[in-house]
Amino acid sequence: MQTDTPMPSPLQIMAQVDNALRLSGLATHYVERNPLPLFRQLLNEWAAFHDVPVEIELQEQLLQLRQRLSERTVSGALRRVYEETTQLCRAHGSLTVVRQRELDACYRALLQMR
Repeated sequence: MQTDTPMPSPLQIMAQVDNALRLSGLATHYVERNPLPLFRQLLNEWAAFHDVPVEIELQEQLLQLRQRLSERTVSGALRRVYEETTQLCRAHGSLTVVRQRELDACYRALLQMR
Protein backbone atom coordinates (compact mmCIF):
# COMPACT_ATOMS: atom_id res chain seq x y z
CA MET A 1 0.00 0.00 0.00
CA GLN A 2 1.38 3.37 -0.99
CA THR A 3 0.96 6.40 1.20
CA ASP A 4 0.50 9.70 -0.55
CA THR A 5 2.78 12.34 0.88
CA PRO A 6 1.44 15.81 0.37
CA MET A 7 3.42 18.01 -1.97
CA PRO A 8 4.95 20.97 -0.10
CA SER A 9 3.73 24.35 -1.15
CA PRO A 10 6.13 26.82 -2.80
CA LEU A 11 6.22 28.81 0.45
CA GLN A 12 7.18 25.70 2.40
CA ILE A 13 9.94 24.92 -0.10
CA MET A 14 11.24 28.49 0.14
CA ALA A 15 11.18 28.27 3.94
CA GLN A 16 13.20 25.04 3.78
CA VAL A 17 15.74 26.63 1.41
CA ASP A 18 16.00 29.73 3.61
CA ASN A 19 16.54 27.54 6.66
CA ALA A 20 19.23 25.51 4.89
CA LEU A 21 21.01 28.70 3.81
CA ARG A 22 20.81 30.12 7.31
CA LEU A 23 22.21 26.92 8.82
CA SER A 24 25.07 26.86 6.30
CA GLY A 25 25.97 30.49 6.93
CA LEU A 26 25.27 31.49 3.34
CA ALA A 27 22.22 33.60 4.11
CA THR A 28 24.14 36.74 5.04
CA HIS A 29 23.86 39.71 2.74
CA TYR A 30 27.19 41.20 3.71
CA VAL A 31 28.76 43.28 0.98
CA GLU A 32 32.14 44.90 1.47
CA ARG A 33 31.64 48.65 1.40
CA ASN A 34 34.92 49.98 2.75
CA PRO A 35 37.25 51.07 -0.05
CA LEU A 36 40.54 49.42 0.96
CA PRO A 37 39.17 45.94 1.70
CA LEU A 38 37.02 46.11 -1.44
CA PHE A 39 40.01 47.24 -3.53
CA ARG A 40 42.11 44.35 -2.19
CA GLN A 41 39.26 41.89 -2.73
CA LEU A 42 38.83 42.95 -6.36
CA LEU A 43 42.60 42.77 -6.93
CA ASN A 44 42.64 39.28 -5.42
CA GLU A 45 39.91 38.20 -7.83
CA TRP A 46 41.88 39.62 -10.76
CA ALA A 47 45.05 37.85 -9.58
CA ALA A 48 43.17 34.57 -9.16
CA PHE A 49 41.90 34.91 -12.72
CA HIS A 50 45.56 34.91 -13.82
CA ASP A 51 46.36 31.86 -11.65
CA VAL A 52 48.28 33.82 -9.03
CA PRO A 53 47.78 32.42 -5.51
CA VAL A 54 45.52 34.66 -3.45
CA GLU A 55 47.05 33.43 -0.20
CA ILE A 56 50.16 35.55 -0.72
CA GLU A 57 50.50 39.26 -0.01
CA LEU A 58 49.11 41.73 -2.52
CA GLN A 59 52.56 43.10 -3.33
CA GLU A 60 53.83 39.59 -4.13
CA GLN A 61 50.79 38.98 -6.30
CA LEU A 62 51.57 42.11 -8.30
CA LEU A 63 55.21 41.10 -8.70
CA GLN A 64 54.12 37.76 -10.12
CA LEU A 65 51.59 39.45 -12.40
CA ARG A 66 54.24 41.87 -13.65
CA GLN A 67 56.43 38.89 -14.56
CA ARG A 68 53.59 37.32 -16.55
CA LEU A 69 51.95 40.39 -18.06
CA SER A 70 53.13 43.65 -19.52
CA GLU A 71 53.46 46.69 -17.27
CA ARG A 72 50.79 48.43 -19.33
CA THR A 73 48.35 45.57 -18.73
CA VAL A 74 48.99 45.54 -14.98
CA SER A 75 48.75 49.34 -14.68
CA GLY A 76 45.55 49.36 -16.71
CA ALA A 77 44.00 46.65 -14.57
CA LEU A 78 45.00 48.48 -11.39
CA ARG A 79 43.35 51.61 -12.75
CA ARG A 80 40.14 49.77 -13.67
CA VAL A 81 39.94 48.12 -10.23
CA TYR A 82 40.62 51.48 -8.55
CA GLU A 83 37.84 53.15 -10.58
CA GLU A 84 35.41 50.30 -9.93
CA THR A 85 36.13 50.48 -6.20
CA THR A 86 35.60 54.23 -6.19
CA GLN A 87 32.30 53.94 -8.06
CA LEU A 88 30.98 51.14 -5.84
CA CYS A 89 31.91 52.95 -2.64
CA ARG A 90 30.31 56.17 -3.87
CA ALA A 91 27.15 54.23 -4.68
CA HIS A 92 27.17 52.72 -1.18
CA GLY A 93 27.87 56.11 0.38
CA SER A 94 30.99 54.83 2.13
CA LEU A 95 33.61 56.93 0.35
CA THR A 96 34.58 59.61 2.84
CA VAL A 97 37.41 62.05 2.21
CA VAL A 98 39.68 60.11 4.56
CA ARG A 99 38.88 56.77 2.94
CA GLN A 100 39.38 58.28 -0.52
CA ARG A 101 42.84 59.47 0.52
CA GLU A 102 43.71 56.03 1.93
CA LEU A 103 42.55 54.37 -1.29
CA ASP A 104 44.49 56.88 -3.41
CA ALA A 105 47.66 56.29 -1.37
CA CYS A 106 47.34 52.51 -1.70
CA TYR A 107 46.70 52.78 -5.44
CA ARG A 108 49.72 55.08 -5.98
CA ALA A 109 51.96 52.80 -3.90
CA LEU A 110 50.96 49.78 -5.98
CA LEU A 111 51.55 51.68 -9.22
CA GLN A 112 55.04 52.75 -8.11
CA MET A 113 56.00 49.29 -6.87
CA ARG A 114 58.40 47.47 -9.17
